[in-house]
Amino acid sequence: MNSMKKVQKCNKANFATKEDAVKKISDIKETDRGTKIKPRRSYYCKICQCFHLTSMTKKQQYSLKVKLDYSQELRKEIIKKEIEEEYYLKKFNIK
Repeated sequence: MNSMKKVQKCNKANFATKEDAVKKISDIKETDRGTKIKPRRSYYCKICQCFHLTSMTKKQQYSLKVKLDYSQELRKEIIKKEIEEEYYLKKFNIK
C-alpha cells in the first residue's frame, strides 16, 4: 500500500527549499524592475509543502489571519442562526 500523502498544488511560485526562496528574493532585489510590491521573506506552505514568497511582514500576515478567522466565526454564527430559524419555521409550520 502506498503511504505517500497526496499533496495539493498552490497557484503560487513553489520553491523546494527555503534557501531557493531566499535566493529568488535576492535575485529580485538585484534586478529591481521598479515594481511597487516586492517579496520580503519566504514562508512554508502546509498545503503544497513548498516555500512561497510574500511581501507581507509577519505582523501583517498575522493581522490578516486574525481578520480571516474572525470572519469565519461570524459566518458560522450566521449559518447556525439560519439553521435554527429554518428548524422553527418547519416545526411550527410557519411560511
